[in-house]
Amino acid sequence: MGSFSLMRVLKCFGLTIVFLSFLMTNPLKAASWSTPVELSSDEMNAVGAQVALDAKGGAIALWSEFDGSKYVIKASSCEKIGNWSIPYIISSSDGDAFFPKIAIDSKGNAIAIWSVKNGSNSVIQTASKAFKKQWSSAVNISDINSHAEGARIAVNEDGKAYVVWQHYNGFQNVIQFVQKSPKRGDWTSPLTLSVIPSNALGDLEPKIVMIGKGDLLVTWINQDTFSVQAVTKLKDRSWSEPIELSASLELVKNVQLATDQNGNAIVSWTRKVEDHTVIQANIKSSSGTWSGAVDLSDSDQNSDFSSLTMTPNGSALIAWQQSDGIYSVIKGAKKTLNGHWSLPFDLTLTGQDASQPYVTADSFNTYAVVWKRSDGFNFVIESSRSLKGNKWSETSTLSLTGEDASTPQLDIDKLGNSVAVWQGSNGLHSIIQTSFKSKAE
Repeated sequence: MGSFSLMRVLKCFGLTIVFLSFLMTNPLKAASWSTPVELSSDEMNAVGAQVALDAKGGAIALWSEFDGSKYVIKASSCEKIGNWSIPYIISSSDGDAFFPKIAIDSKGNAIAIWSVKNGSNSVIQTASKAFKKQWSSAVNISDINSHAEGARIAVNEDGKAYVVWQHYNGFQNVIQFVQKSPKRGDWTSPLTLSVIPSNALGDLEPKIVMIGKGDLLVTWINQDTFSVQAVTKLKDRSWSEPIELSASLELVKNVQLATDQNGNAIVSWTRKVEDHTVIQANIKSSSGTWSGAVDLSDSDQNSDFSSLTMTPNGSALIAWQQSDGIYSVIKGAKKTLNGHWSLPFDLTLTGQDASQPYVTADSFNTYAVVWKRSDGFNFVIESSRSLKGNKWSETSTLSLTGEDASTPQLDIDKLGNSVAVWQGSNGLHSIIQTSFKSKAE
């Protein structure tokens, strides 16, 4: 099968919706996922798939693919009731490019970021795509003479973009920030957000999220205190001083951020407690106050690799990988509108290992989850969606059986349509695959 397989041109949202008469049973069945199609070449290795949907029913997928001499960032787009486009290289020819991220504004305009090796350093690059237009040329937004990595992006409804990354200044790691206005079109010079002594180790793993319509929340892990720290920026104001969200001198990792339309936000992370790890979260109200860190996972089993999302009205879901003593399973907890977290509940059955959960929510306050799970022979991608009455749909298998799959990502548009991407295998190469599901009727 050639690199431009006919499977690639399967219509993104062209699946005819079959109207089902649901039986009053539990679990309940939802609309089916489409047959997986390949986005990347089946003759080269591809990794790091990302996907984002716009408000107009379209989707854009990014990934890193080997072109015979180096890894490049490729993009493919899918308009409403259209076909996935032929993949297009958006990174420069400077060197290997990895870790793409993408954000789309309310008008369908997209901005992508990634890391590219330019010799001894890693540089953050970006390219943009106006709705129904071609991708721009790649440009550097970090210093080409120093090392930068771990970039994250956020955009507001008007298309203003914000990017953070981890920068090594020759002595320590600091968090840097840039922004771009759609009217001016140029990126600002990097601003250092870290406030640390010159002899400190520094800060790592930044994350960024929009709060409301113009405020920003940025988090990172401080290497000296081993804590999650945060800064905020209200619209048209200066950055706040860093505050600690987790206890000091407790190893933390895998920080996650989520926000709603009312200015509330949640930060979660994995924390080391004696001989095991737990999931913690801290809630920020629209008034700016933090609730304090609370444990969400069971205290007697190892929990890690969480994913967090919030609905527009302020409820939330977090899912994580947890050991049951024999197998790893996917657990979840919900936050209600009054701020209370539920007890952990199972999203997968025991009996086979499950990992790598990824969660998202739509404008109807519905959650969707994907994860990797063994079927006894291979690892496959599975999914479930929340239903009324704290019920969940029957688990669906998205990837092809007989082939290993991993690292799923998922997004849902305002109409309730879902697109998932993941890294599959054809036995010789890792390839990027995708499937979609129309809004359940």
